[in-house]
Amino acid sequence: MEVVARSSANPPFIIAGDGSHDHPWSLRVPSSSRKADPKEVPAIVSLGDDPQGIFQSSPPSPVDIAVILKNTRRLGATKAAISATLAWDEPEVIALSALDGELAAFSSLVTAAPVSRSATSNAIPPTFRRASVSLDQIRGDTSAIPSVNRVSLPGVILGGETALSGFSVIEQDTSENTPLIARWEDRAVFAFPLVAVLASKGIPVESLEIQLGNYIKLGPQGPVIPIDAFGRLAIPAAGVEEPVRVTADVVIDSDEPLPRNNSGLILLRDDQSGAEEATRAFSKKVAPLVAAISSGAGMTPEQTFSRLGQRWD
Repeated sequence: MEVVARSSANPPFIIAGDGSHDHPWSLRVPSSSRKADPKEVPAIVSLGDDPQGIFQSSPPSPVDIAVILKNTRRLGATKAAISATLAWDEPEVIALSALDGELAAFSSLVTAAPVSRSATSNAIPPTFRRASVSLDQIRGDTSAIPSVNRVSLPGVILGGETALSGFSVIEQDTSENTPLIARWEDRAVFAFPLVAVLASKGIPVESLEIQLGNYIKLGPQGPVIPIDAFGRLAIPAAGVEEPVRVTADVVIDSDEPLPRNNSGLILLRDDQSGAEEATRAFSKKVAPLVAAISSGAGMTPEQTFSRLGQRWD
């Protein structure tokens, strides 16, 4: 089947089945015409510059973030993915307690943080570990996956006992393709957009099927994502139009329910002009990446090659 696939298309290929009558071969190949479904783009609550001084400080303080999250829940949000990094210098204990309470109130929460590799190794934070799998679960040469051993920012807030986390960037990675997997000790941790899709759709991380150089499959019935041998997205995430973007200050006074995508996910995104370049780049692509992963963009629909009937065979 792989020989047949290579005669008509370039990798990555997604080949399933074993060629039997019960499990015939099936094939999916890259397709530039297979775009992300606009209905899978998460609704965006944007953390902007706050020129009117509505919030306590700029960038927003822990209390500001707590107020924003409380009001998103008031307007109907139950699943939150926070791509903005929650880290402050010497925050007040009471403010952090208020923020922790609001984070814990969501039925599904995913947070983000940059990761890197250094001479000093740290243990995997619990939220990252809950959203990880053993390297033994991955088919292929896992030594090619970028290696990390710490969260780059000290004191970053990742959420409580049910929260999940994914990395926003791998600081030493200079590839133009988006990394989706990193090695941390004997575990594979995943990019924030991928973890956000898993959480919003209720897909257990243990059900991931990963074949380096081919694909990540999100559960038996889930979407399929083409990846290269390094665990990076093999094709660019096609641009999709954002839904109505709601600024954080509007959320405070609004009585209108927040728009939501198919899975009800709300994305809290850092859109501050003074943010670091890596943060701005990540914010720009995070919503299209969530949509592309969630809808299995970039690959053709599954084509099945059934054998002849038993008698003819």
